[in-house]
Amino acid sequence: MPKVVDQEQRREDIVRAFGRVVRREGLAGASVRAVAAEANLSPGALRHYFDRQDGLIHFAAASMYQQVALRVQAVRSELGDGDGLAVLEELMPLDERRRDEFDVWLALVVAGASDPALATISRESHEGIARVCRDALIRAGVKEPSPDQVRDVHAVVDGLSLHLSLYPDTMTPATARRILRERFNGCAG
Repeated sequence: MPKVVDQEQRREDIVRAFGRVVRREGLAGASVRAVAAEANLSPGALRHYFDRQDGLIHFAAASMYQQVALRVQAVRSELGDGDGLAVLEELMPLDERRRDEFDVWLALVVAGASDPALATISRESHEGIARVCRDALIRAGVKEPSPDQVRDVHAVVDGLSLHLSLYPDTMTPATARRILRERFNGCAG
């Protein structure tokens, strides 16, 4: 009797393997062969899902974007009204899981400069983060956040995220949370 494979779980495993390869070897190193090896699959088995590297990259990017969006939505639902900072923190690499995600996201965004399909995903991600920043300001009591307020909060989230990812020896999660709270309150005030 043939082995029954949970297709969704397999795709999830492939995306996680893709992320590990990207963090270790960069986006260029995330070939079908390398990701298959990382996922303990044969290249042929991986090609059942993705025939080329660009298909794998685009799927992983879309999957990561969707996972973060679902997590942000869950935090929004848990909190109800009032706490926009917790929603913003969900976007930042404040723990190992989110740091890994951010590192892969950053590689994909950089690749989006020369790949139109990734540029689309990057733009959607950017716009999604802006919506989260706007929502956080509304939760903090700003009735109609101005584009400048949204941009400023977005810039703080992006800047802190880069520092957390690239310079973890100088930017700790506690420091990032403090700076976020101070800057956010300044934007919302």
